[in-house]
Amino acid sequence: MLLAFGIGLPIDWALRIFAADHASGITRYITSTAVAFGLLAAVAAFYANRTRAGWIGTPLAAVGRMALTCYILQNLLASIIFYDWSFGLAARLDEGSMTLWTMVVYVLLSAFLIGLSMLWLKHFARGPVEWLWDLGFRGIGSLLDRRQQRRAERSRAGEQHEPRAIG
Repeated sequence: MLLAFGIGLPIDWALRIFAADHASGITRYITSTAVAFGLLAAVAAFYANRTRAGWIGTPLAAVGRMALTCYILQNLLASIIFYDWSFGLAARLDEGSMTLWTMVVYVLLSAFLIGLSMLWLKHFARGPVEWLWDLGFRGIGSLLDRRQQRRAERSRAGEQHEPRAIG
């Protein structure tokens, strides 16, 4: 956490503010990754000795239970907001305000996804994409089980009969 927040975060923000045109690869793949691991460590440290999720953990746990649904929906909604084929916000922003508006949209999308997750999970056990994933997994597993059962039955049937001589 100290490395991520003490070194990674200041470097990330400095590069984003003062060298955005030249350091996008570094901020996207190196410093952002370091900060993400720092956040992960902070969350783990916070919850390591707790028995309840609390007022922050409860909504985040809802997002965790619908992680794939939220990931896909976040990408879809952000694409609709930023890309030219829809609202095209990215093309309308100047370079100086891009980071600010990206953060504003991120916060709004996060709040929407947290609220949606909590509401959805009051009525259903898992998110829609997680439900489809489980359905597919169970379907494939069932097919494989039946296939293995047929092979075992054929194998047992083959053991009961003497092999025929050819010729």
